[in-house]
Amino acid sequence: MALTTRRIGGVDVLALEGGLLLGQGEKDLFDAHSGLLDGGSRCLVVDLTGLRSIDSSGVGSLVVVAKRSAERGAKVKLAVRPEGAVRRVLEVTCLDRAFEIYTDPESAARSFA
Repeated sequence: MALTTRRIGGVDVLALEGGLLLGQGEKDLFDAHSGLLDGGSRCLVVDLTGLRSIDSSGVGSLVVVAKRSAERGAKVKLAVRPEGAVRRVLEVTCLDRAFEIYTDPESAARSFA
């Protein structure tokens, strides 16, 4: 998995590409997320539009990110393509009800305004 960070209008965006799978990307996601929270980020978008696959471990990682964010007073929203495997996994696990989900990171970032 590849991970990049950027800002859109004062909102931090963590963009994931490839697969968020057991042993692949979890540590990088947690490290980047912790760095943003330590830097004062309170509005965060996790951009999954470049993610091709996610397993139960990846789903758990997203839950951990949301929980850690809430504990620090931060809010997390997701950007997910409207179709595909990642969207289906979020729907099957009902995470589409637990997160605010947008089709692109720009829309998700604007929603914080």
